[in-house]
Amino acid sequence: MRISLFHTVTALVLFLSMSGTSFAEGELTVADVQAVTKLAAVREIAKGSIPGAGGTINFVRSDGKLLVLINIGKASDYTEAAKAFPQRTAVRDLGDEAFMPNAAPWALYVRKGSKLVGVGSGLDPATGEQILTGGQIQELAKRVLSRL
Repeated sequence: MRISLFHTVTALVLFLSMSGTSFAEGELTVADVQAVTKLAAVREIAKGSIPGAGGTINFVRSDGKLLVLINIGKASDYTEAAKAFPQRTAVRDLGDEAFMPNAAPWALYVRKGSKLVGVGSGLDPATGEQILTGGQIQELAKRVLSRL
């Protein structure tokens, strides 16, 4: 499914505006991303080091393109995301509540207690398609949540 530019920009702006907190060592590792994605050449990069790398933690694939970004914020960030995406699909068994926006299925928002975990797949620059599947995005979120 090709994702519309409007919905991509809306989701990206909201995702990047989350009030990310400092990321504790080990909440998500290169080994985690490699295990979930089955990609051998994955590396972590600094926030802002390439376009789109606005997460608290960011990983790229072998070609240097963004693979996944993770944001950790406050529960109020989850509330704002829910308001921005009234059309959403609930995701069960993640945190206290979670959803993926219908208009931006490359993003996952999870609230656990007073925290938000946001996971976003990179988009293929050639096609605009999300790189990670919904299942991979959810598995990465589970790994982060288990370490909060």
